[in-house]
Amino acid sequence: MSEKETLDQLKDDLAVRAQALIDAGHTPYAIMKDAFAEVKRLGSMAGAISIMNSGKLNASQLEAAERIAVKIMAVIAQHKRG
Repeated sequence: MSEKETLDQLKDDLAVRAQALIDAGHTPYAIMKDAFAEVKRLGSMAGAISIMNSGKLNASQLEAAERIAVKIMAVIAQHKRG
């Protein structure tokens, strides 16, 4: 699979998950509050240094990054919808 195909597949998967958050009736405030909690869970100094040094995410960091991306997409979609 090409990089573009992988990116398209990821975008579609994240969009479905973001729509599920919106459909569940979560407010932008609640979604962002949860996203920041995810960032805090990710954010130990040792973890950040590890990511900077290797340029790679471990499995749990990758899952957390995807959850954060989903939440940000949901809030942006709600904002653009008005």
